[in-house]
Amino acid sequence: MPAAMSGGEWLPLFPLPVALLPGMHLPLHIFEERYKQMIGDCLRGGEPFGIVLNRPAGAVQTGCSAEIVAVLRAYDDGRLDIVTRGLKRFRVGGIDAARPYLMAEVEWLADDGAAPDPLVSEASALYRDLLGFHGNALLPDSGRAEPLSFQLAASELFRPADRQALLEAADEAERLTRVRDTLRSLKPVLVRIGGNGHPA
Repeated sequence: MPAAMSGGEWLPLFPLPVALLPGMHLPLHIFEERYKQMIGDCLRGGEPFGIVLNRPAGAVQTGCSAEIVAVLRAYDDGRLDIVTRGLKRFRVGGIDAARPYLMAEVEWLADDGAAPDPLVSEASALYRDLLGFHGNALLPDSGRAEPLSFQLAASELFRPADRQALLEAADEAERLTRVRDTLRSLKPVLVRIGGNGHPA
């Protein structure tokens, strides 16, 4: 399990069928009454909220906090189109259901160590090789604060389950190994279909 930093902070909790990563942008359409209230409260207070992957068996315990970076549209009935950005990983320590939306007591998770240079180079090279097969994949930016594993896995090449595994991984070396292995498995598939759903 990842190492935990000081806990005791409470976040509004938004279970979704996605796994948000630090640095990843996620557009959301807010339409349920409880989440209209939640997002409204966050906007008024300038506060983040937490996103956790919601599976059929229930929401997971490890998620990522999100800041609202833009309100694209506010509808007359209170619905909102917003863009969020992942901030920090957390583990849920407790739940308060007294409000219309859930509140979670969270422990912030720290990253342990760094990935070795050969692993960084291999994962980066595999990712760049796949850019020609997937137009929505973006080049990683060494100037960003987020670890390389999160930057690469923000691409649509990765499924929610893949991203969730990275959120739960203890350190960057473990995460980047998972990213590399996923990219290795995807390469022959993308080459075979020509990257656009048609045989190469």
